[in-house]
Amino acid sequence: MFEKFGKMIKRKYLPGAILGLLLLAACASPDKFRWDKVPTYTEQSYWLSRQYALDYQTEDLSATYVTRIGEITPTHYHLAVSLKDQPQVAYTIRIRRTDLAIDGFISAREKELEVDLPLLSFPLFKGKAWTETLRMQEHPRTGVKEIPASFVVKGVVEYDYLPNEKLPQEKKAFLIEMTLPNKTITYHYIPPSKNFPGTNLVDLYLQMDVIYANTPQLRSELLEYVK
Repeated sequence: MFEKFGKMIKRKYLPGAILGLLLLAACASPDKFRWDKVPTYTEQSYWLSRQYALDYQTEDLSATYVTRIGEITPTHYHLAVSLKDQPQVAYTIRIRRTDLAIDGFISAREKELEVDLPLLSFPLFKGKAWTETLRMQEHPRTGVKEIPASFVVKGVVEYDYLPNEKLPQEKKAFLIEMTLPNKTITYHYIPPSKNFPGTNLVDLYLQMDVIYANTPQLRSELLEYVK
């Protein structure tokens, strides 16, 4: 009798239970997406990106630029940035290898600004929250401003960072909200995959005008990547 009852339960309820579990897993999967390890880059890596201002019809506030790994030291990546079709380096951004924090800006004339922007905190997952003190310098001769900031990973969303049809279009991105005393900034970070380098940290730096309250919202697109 019990064997017959067990077969009836499997036949009548198990398919529905399995379907329910699959649906639950599908609904929960974006929340469970996480990224634990800090990405690594090689000296051959470069990004071709376009950044433009949103909601500005009267001015062309766009630029296409190349980011190359100029140097790799035991502690840092040095990202050399130049405008497209212009070989000279416009500036270099220094990135800490341990956490990808942006901690230096060096102009073409070797003038350095003190910067410390820890915009990521690994592991990343929905609900992750942390606080930092940002450090920004507008000019080599001016003082360094210290700005308290709190961060929270609001969720995992699909983000079209890749308009080029040769590359996969949609990627899972962490939507991060940074709260400052005078404004709130949201930005996306896409981890790397097999043929994708992840978000270019220079793209994030150019969006992080944390000193001034009224600046245009910027959008970045990846046009090409060589690993």
